Amino acid sequence: MILVDGGGMLALAIEQRLRSQGSEAAHVRLGEGLTEPQVARALGAAKVLVLASDDDFGNVDFALQVRRLYPS
Repeated sequence: MILVDGGGMLALAIEQRLRSQGSEAAHVRLGEGLTEPQVARALGAAKVLVLASDDDFGNVDFALQVRRLYPS
């Protein structure tokens, strides 16, 4: 499962492209004020997370949060 985080057109375009190429993809809005346990539940069994929000600082901050949850 590939999760695509973001609310803009880029996130939607990435999700559509992944699906058109046969990947299992879902569009989510994870980075908006969720606690770490909520993020962990939302990520579930995802193998890849694409951070495609229009907020570059938010993308980096969220990537660091996810890295703390999943260091490997």
